[in-house]
Amino acid sequence: AVYPLWPFGPVETDLDRICAPPSAVHPFGNDDTGRDVLARVVRGTQSSVGLGLLGVLLAAAVGTTLGAIAGHWRGIADFVVLRLIEVFLCFPLLLLLLTMAAFCGDSEWSVVAVFGLVMWPSFARIVRGELLSLREREFVQVARGLGVGEARLLRAHLLPQLRGQIG
Repeated sequence: AVYPLWPFGPVETDLDRICAPPSAVHPFGNDDTGRDVLARVVRGTQSSVGLGLLGVLLAAAVGTTLGAIAGHWRGIADFVVLRLIEVFLCFPLLLLLLTMAAFCGDSEWSVVAVFGLVMWPSFARIVRGELLSLREREFVQVARGLGVGEARLLRAHLLPQLRGQIG
């Protein structure tokens, strides 16, 4: 595989540079088999960043959905979502991560699922709080007066207002 940002691949070996110190050509040096350490760090970072991004997207999707339900429809939905948030926030993060990792296994997708399911309460709290203030604004009252349904009001008028807070 060719890595356009760096001329050396993570598995290319240079037997003349085994355990070589950092230099201008190899800023992190070479390991005990002559592989470029910087190329290996970049390759390892790609999968970590990808998994982290997927986990955040999952957390944002779950948190935005539950926060929108709680903030817009209030009542029993708000009560249930708030209790779920409290349950997730009352446990130490490391304990929650270890417990969920033990049940989900050690695959890449389980890491994404665990990260997403642990981090969703922060998104839900932000979305719920913003929707509670937005639902009292004039444009929402006008939309309701014009006969816009609650689901369309949420999807077309309220959620687009949250792009800055979520993203």
